[in-house]
Amino acid sequence: MAGALILDAEAFSVLARPHTNRPRHRRVIAAMTVARRDRRAVRVPSLVLMELWRGRGFDEPIDRQLARGAVGIITAGARIARTAGHILVADGSGSEHAIDAIVVATAARLGGGQILTHDPADLQRLAAGYPDVTVAAI
Repeated sequence: MAGALILDAEAFSVLARPHTNRPRHRRVIAAMTVARRDRRAVRVPSLVLMELWRGRGFDEPIDRQLARGAVGIITAGARIARTAGHILVADGSGSEHAIDAIVVATAARLGGGQILTHDPADLQRLAAGYPDVTVAAI
């Protein structure tokens, strides 16, 4: 598989808080191991972090995971935002799927890749127009 490995909110959350769901944590670690072996980047969109940072007690595991450097942050600039907007229009979705569209747009802008998520249905639907973007359940 070419392209990056993109973590959505649930994938990054279980990475940062392994005790919340050990089987999902193991699946994220396994996917990251394969990505590193294949020399693919592992990324999380900055707006996904917005869903996770909630203040004292919530931020610290996220910050510790980011400090390890195994996952890089991708900022959603104008190109990713435009792509995400076009994804929403093509799907007939509203802003309630904006972060999911950002995740798909990030993968697309990075040349494709795989998105890890707990709930793949919405992301698969949004990624339908991007054959180089795949969605995998954790």
